[in-house]
Amino acid sequence: MLALPHVSGTECILALRRLGFRAQRRAGGLVTLARGQSHVIVPETATLGPALVNAILRAAEVEPFAFLDAFEAVEEEARDARTHVA
Repeated sequence: MLALPHVSGTECILALRRLGFRAQRRAGGLVTLARGQSHVIVPETATLGPALVNAILRAAEVEPFAFLDAFEAVEEEARDARTHVA
């Protein structure tokens, strides 16, 4: 079984957006994302554990490897943004 990382809610949302999801609603610390007929709700918390990330991916019908690729791209963009700050 693939070990998923701990991620923040914001990182999870950004990774899902890279996979084609769009924010539909934001209320009470929860963001509803949609892609076609797939809808998923992601809490905007500091840390999402691997089990919750897995549940979100199942609900979103996203393969864990696709999510990890998108998540790595989000981390790389954040790292690049920090190094380019003058």
